[in-house]
Amino acid sequence: MLGTNKYVISGADRLNMVFHLKEPGKTEPSGNFINVGLELSANGVLAHPDPDVDLCIISISDVIAQQEHTSRPVFFVHLARSSIPQPEDWAYFDAMEEVVMIGCPNGIYDDANKMPLARRGIAATTISKRYNGKPWFLVDMACFPGSSGSPVFVFNQNGYIDRKTNINHVGASRLLFVGVLFAGPTISNTGEIVLGNAPTFQINSICI
Repeated sequence: MLGTNKYVISGADRLNMVFHLKEPGKTEPSGNFINVGLELSANGVLAHPDPDVDLCIISISDVIAQQEHTSRPVFFVHLARSSIPQPEDWAYFDAMEEVVMIGCPNGIYDDANKMPLARRGIAATTISKRYNGKPWFLVDMACFPGSSGSPVFVFNQNGYIDRKTNINHVGASRLLFVGVLFAGPTISNTGEIVLGNAPTFQINSICI
């Protein structure tokens, strides 16, 4: 499954993806690429039923299976179940958690190696609480237009405090998938702060 925002694919009938080719016995990208097309009308696009949740998932399993039966199988890494917080884990997230986003802000990415960019920031509101009653939280991060649909992770590279047990895991790493970027606040000509999917004046970003 491939996840993104509903509005990102709104009105689209085809998705073009660039994959690294898979090399036998290797567990890293090969550096050789292939373009794969996906007709959205012929594949399931499952949109989240809540209008306040700008998420949808797209089935790409058939595309991957088709490539496996050719001489050009594709390399991919799926999100491990262990990277998804359990329901009881959400109560112990806090504000100012260290977060990282993987995406292509302003369409910028490593074209030669076909790799996205990583941006680091912090959670600006408590991840476990609903921001203004919505299933969102704020992050303080340099997220420019084109970042929509980017996954956001709580990421601790050199240790963290487990708030459930109050144990300090010195030197340990942690990577947990907590949201998808979908919007940033803009300031209107009347001075009102509103959400928009293509911000022109960005002060932080919102994740769901």
